[in-house]
Formats: sequence, structure tokens, C-alpha cells
Amino acid sequence: DTATDIRADLHAALIDSANDVRSDLASALADSVLNVRLALTDSTSAIRTDMASMQSQIDAATTPSLSDVLSMGTDANASSITNINGISVNGSTSLGDDIATDNLTVNSTIQGNLTFEGSSSDGYAVTLAPGTGDANYTVTLPDATTTLVGTDNNQTLSNKTLTAININPNNEDVNVGGTVITVGSRSLINVNDGDSGSNTSFTISNGTKDGQMLILILVASANSSSSQSAVILSDSGNTMLNGDWGPDGGEVGSTLTIMWNAYLNAWVELNRSIN
Repeated sequence: DTATDIRADLHAALIDSANDVRSDLASALADSVLNVRLALTDSTSAIRTDMASMQSQIDAATTPSLSDVLSMGTDANASSITNINGISVNGSTSLGDDIATDNLTVNSTIQGNLTFEGSSSDGYAVTLAPGTGDANYTVTLPDATTTLVGTDNNQTLSNKTLTAININPNNEDVNVGGTVITVGSRSLINVNDGDSGSNTSFTISNGTKDGQMLILILVASANSSSSQSAVILSDSGNTMLNGDWGPDGGEVGSTLTIMWNAYLNAWVELNRSIN
């Protein structure tokens, strides 16, 4: 018989309810279904045992960590993993293993502060805190190996060119004799004579470091007499002057330039101007 004849005979046998082929096939299917049902209800059957094992593995499965995902990517010879959104990473995380070849590109806005532990884990950290800006600002780092200068740090600057210097003077009132002006790190102090009497004496505190420069300027005086000193800084104690500095009430604007000499532990006069 040809293949066509075989298919025709098989079709005729399957649709003939009295045919032995149809009867045998129906009996075999019934036996198979019964055997599967018995296997599923029998706790000792291999099928039941295998299915229970598969269910246990499913129940024990956990959500893969980022390191698991990256490891799978490496195993698959993937050069990069993209389109991963909304990742939250907790605990210690290591990015890259070669500073010469590994790059980290951030195309987004960093929220919050950046905290650096430093070269060793010692319980101390350095935090870069941008604060809350009221506009968009750009901070450009120098193209050099350097140390940043802080506004509140005592630092020695070298190789610097200052094109414009804006010194904000501090005003100090000398209202009574014996007033002590605390210099601190200042370099310019405006002296305001508030005593209408004459020869109102004052002193100044020591300098903070060797070579500190200080300019004193009489900016106002309640004593208008041109024959009497409005204020007096004596050539004594921690001030080594070329005589007392004592501009009178008519010499407002007079200056005294001095420098702190750590060797002498005193302010040394460099120049004075009586105006």
C-alpha cells in the first residue's frame, strides 16, 4: 500500500467504533490516564517525588542581587548591562577592579551628600556637601594635582597672582582709656575714637603668626582738637614703634603699618602716615 492508502485505512479504523484499532487505542489511553492519576496520588511514586522537589526549589528561590546579575552577565560574556531601572543597592558595593581601564559615567543628578572614607577605614570621613542652591552653579576643578584652599583654613599659598584684593576692614571703638583691641587674623583695623577727651590710650593683642601685617587707621574722633592726641598706641609692651602713635582729632585718616615679629614677640613699626 502507498502512504496515502495507509492514512486512509487508519482514518477509517479510527472513525469506526467497531474497529479493533480504535478499541485498542481507547483502552491504552484510559490505562495511561489511570496510571498518571495513580502516580500523582501515590506519595512514593517517582513523579510525585520529582514534582515535590521542583516545588521546594521554587519556594527557596530568592530575588537575585545586583552582583548576581553582573556575574551572570560576565558568565555570558556580556560587555555591558543596560536598561536596568530603579536599582537600590544596600551594603558594601565594589565598582570596577582596574582604575586604568574601568570608567564610571553618571548621566544624572546626584542627590544628597557624597561621603568619602579615605585611604583607611578609621571611623572618620570627609563629606562633600553641596547644600541647597538657589540657582545652577558650576565648580571647575583645576587641571593639576593640587590641594584645594579653604576659606576657614590656615594655609600657605605659593605661586599665586592676586589681580585684585578686597580687604574688608573691621571697626574698633576706643571709647575709654586702656581699651584692648583683639587683632586675631585681621590685617586692617579702623580705629574710631569715641572719647571726646584727649590721649585715649589703647593696646593691641599679639599677632597670630610671624610676618602678619596690620594697618591701623584713625577713621573718626570725638576730639576735634588739633593740639591733643585723640588716641595713643604707646611704644611699649608688645609694640615696638618709632615713638608713640598719637594722631590728633584733626588728623583723621592717619595710618600705622606694623608687622608681627615672632622672634621679638612684638609688633614692629614699618611705616606711619600723619594726615
